[in-house]
Amino acid sequence: DKTEALEVQNRQLEDLYGATSFLSHQRTMNETLEGFVERTKRALDADAAALFLRREEEPALRLEATSGVESIVAELEGVKDGSNFLEQCLARGETIRIPLRFVESRRMITALRMKGYETVYCVPVRGTNAQLGVLALLYRSPLTLGIPRVQLLESLVTHLSVAIENGQLNERERLYAVVQERQLMARGLHDSIAQALSYLNLQVQF
Repeated sequence: DKTEALEVQNRQLEDLYGATSFLSHQRTMNETLEGFVERTKRALDADAAALFLRREEEPALRLEATSGVESIVAELEGVKDGSNFLEQCLARGETIRIPLRFVESRRMITALRMKGYETVYCVPVRGTNAQLGVLALLYRSPLTLGIPRVQLLESLVTHLSVAIENGQLNERERLYAVVQERQLMARGLHDSIAQALSYLNLQVQF
């Protein structure tokens, strides 16, 4: 039993190290999100996974990355018309388990049931000052994750939130640099026009 427990702990540490190493490398945000979702699905032995995020300019959740649910992407993208368990997860701010057979049937729930999914685990992606989104893991069995695996899942999502916020900061810095460059160009253009007008004024007066 102890050997088996150590093997489980070692595997979880390897999964956590692999995810943090993956997130630490420079990639586009889409590549980072897609890679993270795939790795998390494998680490937690899920049948499928989907990541929903909130953009700063729009409060509604948007489907950003999936793994293993390509056949029901349209239903997942229509999350506004589906069940509110994602918003419920955000409101509670904690990991929740949803047995689909006991949830009110709506568009997304019906689509998930028809594809054979029975259980969903939702984990809020928490930022420094706001909730960034929700990661959903889908299972085709009515299983319950043990406490160590839930803790692993939450640790992985915590690293994801840090990577997302770092990406947002880098994007803001890039935009700020572009704005500064344009201001310098505008100032130089303004100065050159002012010099030309002053010279023209002197010529006219002469």
